[in-house]
Order: sequence, then C-alpha cells, then structure tokens
Amino acid sequence: MREVQVIRDVAGLRALGAEWDGLLERSAVDTVFLTWAWLESWWDVYGDGVEPLLIVVREAGRLVAAAPLKIERRTRVRVPYRQVEFIGTGRAVCPDFLDFVIERGREAELAPLLVQALVRARGWDKILLTDVTATSVVLPLIAAGLRAAGRAPVVSPDRVCPYVPLPATWPELEAALSHTFRRNHRKKRRRLPAVMRRWEPGQDLRHAFDELASLHQSRMETSGRGGKFIDP
Repeated sequence: MREVQVIRDVAGLRALGAEWDGLLERSAVDTVFLTWAWLESWWDVYGDGVEPLLIVVREAGRLVAAAPLKIERRTRVRVPYRQVEFIGTGRAVCPDFLDFVIERGREAELAPLLVQALVRARGWDKILLTDVTATSVVLPLIAAGLRAAGRAPVVSPDRVCPYVPLPATWPELEAALSHTFRRNHRKKRRRLPAVMRRWEPGQDLRHAFDELASLHQSRMETSGRGGKFIDP
C-alpha cells in the first residue's frame, strides 16, 4: 500500500529522524547537506518562525521518497509572500547538492507524487528550490510535474562552484603552480617538521576531518583570528 503524506508540524518533522538517513543511503543524492544531522541542526538554529512542509511517500510503512521543504515568509517591494524552499538552506548558510530524496532508480516513478502533493498543499505563493546540481535526475521531473499542474517553472543557473582537478602526485601539482608559489610553499614546508599523508578511500574520513579542524584552529588561534571551527 502506497501513502503520500504532507508533514506541516515540527513534531512530525523530528519523527522522521530515525529513518531519514536510511532513505538517503538508498538514494542517488547521499550528500552531507541532505543528512538528518544537517537538516535537524539547521532547524534547531534557524527554525523559529519557519513552517515545515515535508512531503513523504511510504510503501507498506517504508519511507521511499521525501521532499525536505519549508515555508519562509518573504517580502519583495513591500509585498509579502510565502516561499517554499529546501530545509537546510538560507539564514547565513550556503549548502550544495540539495534535492528530493528518492530511492535510486525510482525517481521517475516517485518524484511526480511529491510534486503533485506540493502543488495541492496550501499556504504558499512561490517555490524557490536552490542549489540543485545541474546533473540532478529529479530536477527535470520537478519541472515537468509543475508544468503538468499548470505552473510555469523556470530552471536557470544560480552560480558555478569552482574546483581544481588534482593530479595523481604532489610533484605534478607543484609543477602546475607558479614559481613563486612553489618557492614559498617549499620554504614553509622546510620550516615545519611535517609529513605529507594521503587519505585513501576506506580510511576513517571523520578522523581525518577532525585532525584538519584541529590544525586549522591551532593556526588561526595563534594569530588571534578565531578560526572556522571554533564552534562545533
């Protein structure tokens, strides 16, 4: 038996915590900004005055799809309106790779159910779903569902996330950098009795991240700048 449910209260939102990450692991969008830890932490800090609008699909009680949404009150040119957004975005945070969370391979089957329930839900004036990757399987399904419901969705680039493709070895990376950068970096490495270690898939990433945060804090606090990890 399939059931589509719209959750509009905080208690209902928190009740999903025990099964959320299980669905995320079965999806094609298993990223940190869609984990329950991120969503719940955002809500704990910024959730006052925000209305949940989570839409979930269950089959025989099993969670198979979810849209982690909220309603925020906005004003533009003195005109107030209610805007649907992803939970975990806005209020001084900038996550990436947001999306509907659906069991991998079932997006075309289940995404339309989420969109239909969203369209039928009352209490909103505008939908703004940001930070969805251009390669999202669900994005065109959301747009198609909104068009089928008589809406006029617009899909447009928001911003580009820059990155540097890394070569296989450190000498190759150094060779691609400027002469001044290489000279300064080598000088600093000689001053610091450090060993370069490479993280390998399968190793404990949490331990490596904790170590990175500790090193960063030590450096920044020594210079009196506080650091980015001062508040866990």
